[in-house]
Amino acid sequence: MIDPSHLGTDAVGRGSGWRKTNNANHVAMGLHDIKQMTGMSGGELFGALVENVIAAIQGGVGPSQWEEQANAVCEQIKRRCRRG
Repeated sequence: MIDPSHLGTDAVGRGSGWRKTNNANHVAMGLHDIKQMTGMSGGELFGALVENVIAAIQGGVGPSQWEEQANAVCEQIKRRCRRG
């Protein structure tokens, strides 16, 4: 099962780590570089991101948990979009 602590943002406050935020920044920089080098459109980039999320879910848990994990990721995305 995907650890819920891997989703979302880092805790804020004294002594909190910034691992997830740093990981997100590195992925974003890599995506930007790929988009610039290949001329990939925004839609193609988004499609590739979706496929990578699916691959991460399928590689992280057994088939019986795929739907549950996909739902957890979708719920996290919806929660974050409501805050924005």
